This record gives sequence, C-alpha cells and structure tokens, in this order.
Amino acid sequence: MADIMRLASPKGKGERSNSHATARHPLDAERRLQGWETAKALYIGERVWIGGGAIILPGVTIANEAVIAAGAVVSKDVAA
Repeated sequence: MADIMRLASPKGKGERSNSHATARHPLDAERRLQGWETAKALYIGERVWIGGGAIILPGVTIANEAVIAAGAVVSKDVAA
C-alpha cells in the first residue's frame, strides 16, 4: 500500500488540529458497494507548526518550516 500520510518530525501541533487522510468514495451507490475507493497522499515537512483547530485536507504538501494558522482549512500546497 502506498503512503497515505507521511510526517517528517518534529513539529508543533495545536489543540484540535486535524489531518484528514481519508479515503474518498464514488457518489454512485453501486460502485461504492463494490468497494471502490481512492485516496490522496498527505505530506507534512519538518519543523512545521500547525495551529489549533487547523484542518489539512488530503493531497496537500506542507513544506519544511511552514506555519499553518489556527483555524485554517488547508486545501492547497503550502510553501515555507
């Protein structure tokens, strides 16, 4: 199985921050019942600070030494 979430360490993580490395499924019920799923990898670099209540969605790369604000919803790659 491929990496779904890869974390470099150490990092500062605030209270109630979430990283969603969840599988996605088709909207069509028949395909969903057949077990069709896809997933996107999530990478969080070294020395990253993630503020409390931040949500990081699948498929995002967060560069080394980046800072994510408290309450942020991260849906795109973040540079340092």
